[in-house]
Amino acid sequence: MDDSQQIDRIIQVMQELQGMCRTLNNSREENRILVGLMVALIMSTPVPNVTILPTSRSIAHA
Repeated sequence: MDDSQQIDRIIQVMQELQGMCRTLNNSREENRILVGLMVALIMSTPVPNVTILPTSRSIAHA
């Protein structure tokens, strides 16, 4: 998996995790399984070795 694919995957994982967090907030049940899935998703997602530069012109010109 190249860096751009890894970045796309991180974005997908973050969206999935946000949905899971909403489920946790709305649920009154035992959430051990959901938290376990969240941890597994985080641990299994490759992190690219890249630097993301700022897009703000004021920061970019500093």
